[in-house]
Amino acid sequence: SCRCKIVRKKFGECQQDGSVQLMPSWAMAAGALGRTSAAICVSPLTVVKTRMEYFGSRVNTFSAVSQLARAEGARGLFKGVYPTIASSAPFSALYYSMYTSMQTKMNGSKQPRMLKNFMCSTCAAVVATLVTQPADILRTQAQLGIYPKTIYKRCQELGFQTFFIGSTPRFMKRTMQ
Repeated sequence: SCRCKIVRKKFGECQQDGSVQLMPSWAMAAGALGRTSAAICVSPLTVVKTRMEYFGSRVNTFSAVSQLARAEGARGLFKGVYPTIASSAPFSALYYSMYTSMQTKMNGSKQPRMLKNFMCSTCAAVVATLVTQPADILRTQAQLGIYPKTIYKRCQELGFQTFFIGSTPRFMKRTMQ
């Protein structure tokens, strides 16, 4: 169809079933834009969740959001949103681009579809997690109000491994999502 030709020229290839296989660059853009939008929308809940986990609060979530808004204003609600975007957008861009590329390469494979999906998603998640782990550490510390001087001091004590603390649970979580 004419519509498919326009989409194919700009974004990727039309498949026999009418779907469009995005080019890797467009898959990266779609992943980054989607995750950036989501990070901004859920930032207040993420900040409250992180603080509740860290400080052990048992307050109702919505009460905690309103208390945070009263105490710190919009700045408090969106604390750590830039590091969140710095870790989440690249993660999604890498993940979605790698996942779609690997899916395309495995099209001729006789493996069951579920196994192909699992292999592609696991490989994409491991690589994207490895690349974005340092930014995720910075995001968490920003949400907790830990300042750059503290991070610098930790780097002096532990070295580069500071940015990979907690990476094993994160790998496990990301590959299961």
